[in-house]
Amino acid sequence: MNNGILTKLDSLPRLPDVFVWSDYIELRCLVHPDKAFSRSDLMETQEEMTDTRDDADDISDEEYAYDLGIKVDDFQHDDMYQSTPAKNDRLQQKTYERFVHLQSRLRHYGDELYPFYFDEELQSIHLRQELNDWHYFYLQLLISSALRYCPRSRRHELTGPFEEISYAIFKCLMPDGWVVHQFGKDKSSRYEGHLYDKLSLLAQDVWGKLDT
Repeated sequence: MNNGILTKLDSLPRLPDVFVWSDYIELRCLVHPDKAFSRSDLMETQEEMTDTRDDADDISDEEYAYDLGIKVDDFQHDDMYQSTPAKNDRLQQKTYERFVHLQSRLRHYGDELYPFYFDEELQSIHLRQELNDWHYFYLQLLISSALRYCPRSRRHELTGPFEEISYAIFKCLMPDGWVVHQFGKDKSSRYEGHLYDKLSLLAQDVWGKLDT
């Protein structure tokens, strides 16, 4: 696994969803020299970014305010809720929830499919020392879902294989007799030419109309 394909992981996820943050934690584990990433590591990373507010912060405030039954504006301007101990408590709770979600992935996929494991107290996530083909497949999909952390010059290394994987899966999902064609940039067997030409042919195939 070439870690050089992942960059700028000091940039936190833009969304508050637990699965987005769980992916981020797995990526940080993957590139870490020790192939491990702890809850304290995540806490430190987030604390370093406390001066940078984004949509994820705002949505989290909305969630906390809703749970408390107060208005977001009141929550954001209340000295008690915005105190350092209160913020630390919320950060610890969010961090714990993300690691619990990660642990559920291990239970769902099992050791043979999931390339990570956890310590007994759920304090840290670790990359397995011996990886099988399914583990590498998981990591391929994981990195493909995080293109914002991949240099543009190398994204084709992920998008091409991802299109082939999606093509194979979609063929298996469709009923017998259905014809499936790739629509990707490099592997299209039917939709070729400029984007408008591709979309026009696709519209014909699905008996649709392309607005211009």
